Amino acid sequence: MVESATSDVVALTRRVEDALALASRGNWLEAWEYYTLSFMDSCPKETFAAQVASGMNLFRGMLEPPLYEPLEFGLMSVTVNGATALVNTQIFHEGEPLDYGAKAEFDSWVFIDGEWWHNIPPGPAGCVN
Repeated sequence: MVESATSDVVALTRRVEDALALASRGNWLEAWEYYTLSFMDSCPKETFAAQVASGMNLFRGMLEPPLYEPLEFGLMSVTVNGATALVNTQIFHEGEPLDYGAKAEFDSWVFIDGEWWHNIPPGPAGCVN
């Protein structure tokens, strides 16, 4: 669900959907390139990819889908407020949203130098929170 038809929302939606497609394929090395420069500076690409892959394996271990079955990341909503945005996503298995007890979570995105970037602060160890 996109809450406005402005060009900013359209551009952000495309960018988020591109990033989610990479995440759905488990391509964390390329997904890293959608984060802000400050995050990328504090979190090397290979470290990020290893941490997210490990986290996803733990996540899968708590759920029913076997490791070999794909999970899809889907865009649920986008709300733009100037140069910042909140994005809500959901994880799906075989087209159905996974119920893993999480409440709706919103990721921050920011518009910098003509492009939208996933604006996640580095965690305590400099990478994934």
